[in-house]
Amino acid sequence: MSRVRMAMVGCGAIAELGHLPGARLANKVEFTVLIDRDEARARALAARFGIAHVATDIAAASDHADAACVALPHHIHRQATELLLERGLHILIEKPLATTLADCDAMLATAARVGRKVGVAMVRRYAPSSRYLKQLVDSGMLGRIERIHIVSGVGDAWAGQSLYMLSARESGGGVLMCNGCHDLDALTWLLGSVDALQCQIDSAFGLEGNCRIDCTMASGATGLIELSRTVTMNNMIRIEGTNGTVVAPLIGAGLSVGPRGGPLSLTGDVDGATFDFPQLMADQLDDFAGAIQDDRAPLADGAAGRDIVALIERCYAGATPMSFPWARPIAMPVAA
Repeated sequence: MSRVRMAMVGCGAIAELGHLPGARLANKVEFTVLIDRDEARARALAARFGIAHVATDIAAASDHADAACVALPHHIHRQATELLLERGLHILIEKPLATTLADCDAMLATAARVGRKVGVAMVRRYAPSSRYLKQLVDSGMLGRIERIHIVSGVGDAWAGQSLYMLSARESGGGVLMCNGCHDLDALTWLLGSVDALQCQIDSAFGLEGNCRIDCTMASGATGLIELSRTVTMNNMIRIEGTNGTVVAPLIGAGLSVGPRGGPLSLTGDVDGATFDFPQLMADQLDDFAGAIQDDRAPLADGAAGRDIVALIERCYAGATPMSFPWARPIAMPVAA
């Protein structure tokens, strides 16, 4: 079977460090055109990765490809995706699907009307540790799941090529929207729907750097997600069941399982560094191409991306300020 021809729409950091190296390892995909408003950057990447065509107009994707990977600032996801869908392309879009639930619904309605696939780049689902967790939970080996704890934070380590992440309008939010969508996806992928939640953030201006979400799942399990883009954290996930406990890296190649009440902690039971990021991206690209070829849903489809944006909207709508030890009134002496 021939490879799916894909356009890379947006040539920022995730394209350079993820999708384009991943395509070299993929079996079902080849990038045939790079599209970016910075033509010089697109040409440099095309020369580096051996891609024949370069364009600055998104509409040119349909001249060279059957599908597109969209990696643009979040606030133009809907505009770009609907244009490409109308031109007959299947779309793999970098998370989040969009910045609002209304935009998500409009994008999915267009996809359904034109009969094209939409996938969301939830790359953590492809990590070996994530697949092991999914198998453990679904198999029932851990018993009834009682609690999940996700710790996720990287202190501005991503080498971005634009400043849109510093704009609440363009990014849609801070750490919750830009990074937390991965963690909310892990939560719901593993344990199902969320019943009730409480969210705390450290900013009232739409660009929170830290966030805490306490939730109760529809299954009755409780959850805690701690997010930061100012502090590098342990980046681990712990799931406690009536039969045992498992701890794993958010992206890694192993996990640690112990009996109920065992000493496992989020302080490094598992080496989370042993993973191959380009290979994860290759697996994601191959899954999306396979979904097109086999007429099935990708592992993370548009509906999953839509549900995460709905959860994020719930979080922001009810968010309260985080409390800090230093945020307390100071008693000033009164002059005599």
